Amino acid sequence: MALALCAVMFLVYSSLGLLRHFSLETNGFDLSVFDYALWSTAAGHGTAYVPMFGYSLFAQHAMPTLLLLSPLAVVFGAPVYLIVVQTACFVIAAYLLFLFARPHVPRGMAFALLLMFLLGRRPYSAATSYFYIESAEPMLVLGLLLAWRRRRMVAYWILIALALGCKEDVALYVIMFGLFLALVKRESLLGSLTAAVAAAWLATALLVWIPHWRAAYALPAANPFVLENYGLARVDGAALAILLGRLLSRWSVARLFTLASATGFLCVLSPLWLTIAVPGMLVNLATIPGKGQSGLGGHYLWAVLPWIFAAAVFGGSRLNTREWKWLPVIVFIIAVADTPLPRTILQRPWRTVAAAAAVRIAGAGRSLLIGRAVRTAESDPALASPSIARPWP
Repeated sequence: MALALCAVMFLVYSSLGLLRHFSLETNGFDLSVFDYALWSTAAGHGTAYVPMFGYSLFAQHAMPTLLLLSPLAVVFGAPVYLIVVQTACFVIAAYLLFLFARPHVPRGMAFALLLMFLLGRRPYSAATSYFYIESAEPMLVLGLLLAWRRRRMVAYWILIALALGCKEDVALYVIMFGLFLALVKRESLLGSLTAAVAAAWLATALLVWIPHWRAAYALPAANPFVLENYGLARVDGAALAILLGRLLSRWSVARLFTLASATGFLCVLSPLWLTIAVPGMLVNLATIPGKGQSGLGGHYLWAVLPWIFAAAVFGGSRLNTREWKWLPVIVFIIAVADTPLPRTILQRPWRTVAAAAAVRIAGAGRSLLIGRAVRTAESDPALASPSIARPWP
């Protein structure tokens, strides 16, 4: 039943995503960034090169796992494949959550957690925000948790590497998981190695990887995203006071409350597992209030989701199932009472597809004319950039 539900939700989310895209309602900027980074890599125009930036995406983030998708950019002439890939990662993660939960909680609770993951407002906000390689993080993290529990060490380390390669902040969660293994589960060797590998990658990403790619394109050494998201030119006593004030603000408390509600508040019943997600959440909450990152919504939620749901699994396992036989139903109602999915379907997103088709045809014709001009404009290399040669997504 769980597998059948995941298959149905894959079709639902994929259809809605494609309808939104063909209705010109997807995030054209971020979708273009990843589409061009992959296409440029596959076409030999530079590793993860984004023409509208004028430099590689790797000058902003350490995302080597992204390059595994580059062959798909050659096969598909538009970024729709990224929408399907993200949906597949999301649905696979949901099924892995169910498999991870089954030995620890009754079948009804495991199924309730699966439904919360697939239908809850917070996961929905991430699943319908296209496209980010971070969408693979829950799938990879829940996969490595399953591999750890089943003692599949080769799979465990492969999944660790792939998860770390999605984005540099994943290392914070993996470091905490390694410490959790060493200090709580008494798996000293595995935990120490896990934390050490993650810490080494975090240092490499921040001190070697990103500076290397910024220097390769003659960019300033300081990453503008740090200043933009934190609003701090330097780290001193005053800056630390500002960050502490943000963490203790009503905004941050409200965000933590909404995150806990995504699991029906079961995650708070397992504080040790929940602690794994705390440093990563604090890093996000310390950014400027009101921004997407501080709100832990959309794609900023991907790194947190697997850990709070893993905590929910063990939180649910602490309850007496006989005394709490209706708990799965209550948890499900709390988590999905405000799910946007039915409203999205009732809005009939397919209504605007025909109207948007005329706009796409006009845009495609213009791109074709520009593309022909570029192929004859060999005297100006700037005109031959992938942003013009490849139709705008």
